[in-house]
Amino acid sequence: MKTRELKKYLSGEGFELLRCTGKHNIYINKELKRKLTTSKTSSDPMYFKQIMRDVERIKGLRCAG
Repeated sequence: MKTRELKKYLSGEGFELLRCTGKHNIYINKELKRKLTTSKTSSDPMYFKQIMRDVERIKGLRCAG
């Protein structure tokens, strides 16, 4: 998954870009009033799966454990 695809995935899940800081993008889900912080560049192959896991945790589809 590329960065462009990540943005498309997050917008499909109800997240929109709130702001960009030095090395991070901060997304917000206005419906759930929760934030998600991601790095601007991927650091490893598991980067996208970890973001998908965090989205599931925010939406309550997966336990944090």
